Amino acid sequence: MRSFLSLFLLSVLVTGCAHPVKPPVEDRPGTEVDEGDDATSSPETPENLTLQMGLIALEDNGENGPLVGCGDSLIFVTETVAGPLTAEAKVQKALEALFAIKDSTYGESGLYTALDAAELIVDSVHLEDDQLEVKLSGTLSSGGVCDDPRIVEQIKETAKNNVGLNSPLTVTVLINGVPVEQQLSGK
Repeated sequence: MRSFLSLFLLSVLVTGCAHPVKPPVEDRPGTEVDEGDDATSSPETPENLTLQMGLIALEDNGENGPLVGCGDSLIFVTETVAGPLTAEAKVQKALEALFAIKDSTYGESGLYTALDAAELIVDSVHLEDDQLEVKLSGTLSSGGVCDDPRIVEQIKETAKNNVGLNSPLTVTVLINGVPVEQQLSGK
């Protein structure tokens, strides 16, 4: 009897531990952290498109995404929108969604945005061959030396990741006619 009870308890433990449940990190319905092949996002169809927005994992040192800022990582979250959209329209919607985040911490994910105080409007997005130009207007403020590269990478990588090209892409971002890098450096 004792061995049967031990075997039963062991099987309950193994079965209970076999499928851990991940806590949700969604900020709002239709939005989730992009976890690669594990992600449980809606499939992308012409009527249902997935946008990717670049956010920052502070002090992650490039472990979970490209290294940016002062030892941080760029992590993509996704949001589903209605389609179909051109590449330019998809970039515009993704940037508008990124600029609409007004808390520095994104939901329960713990991810950070350096753009929470920005008041930016997407004026135009133009894609030609391997060149993407994004024109923005409005105001941009930075929290300092570490936020400057975070801002640049959040905008450029969000734009780049929503074009849908597999080839290298050069992204130019102008804010009120001035390159974003110069806007932040004060030159």
